[in-house]
Amino acid sequence: MPVNDVAAKMASIATTPPPPPLSSTTSYSRENGGAAAEEEESLPDVPVEPPKPKAANPFAKKAEKAANPFAKKTALVWPPGEKKAEYDALFATFNPNAEGKLDGEQAVEALQSTDLDQDNLFKVWELAAHRGDGMLDSEEFALAMFLVEKVKAGEELPDNLEPDWVPPAQR
Repeated sequence: MPVNDVAAKMASIATTPPPPPLSSTTSYSRENGGAAAEEEESLPDVPVEPPKPKAANPFAKKAEKAANPFAKKTALVWPPGEKKAEYDALFATFNPNAEGKLDGEQAVEALQSTDLDQDNLFKVWELAAHRGDGMLDSEEFALAMFLVEKVKAGEELPDNLEPDWVPPAQR
């Protein structure tokens, strides 16, 4: 369709008056050829439901939408990663199982060797073994050692794991 035809159509639409609105008492019948007939009777009072909330806009800004699958991923720097090779060498000395994990007994031995008190060891375990399987893989072990170093440096551990402290394989 040529551009000028679209403009002409738009102009004719703009000048065409809209049809009269239908009232709630308008009905149509076959007896009068489908023409509208006014009725005196009104509709019964029906409770009106509040409008349903709109679904989340898939194109909303990040603050408005929890996760955008098309957003650029900002690479979080995993703090324990700076010493991961050192932590991995220590992890290997405790003979991880075939799945590459330290069972609870091995992990306890490893953490007790840090000489932290029971309360701090409890908190380190809660943060590092947050999956709750009773074992530590190499990343969780590295996180535990990172947390041990924080305690030894006089820092207080948070109640919840910081987002950038979550092991990369668990993000």
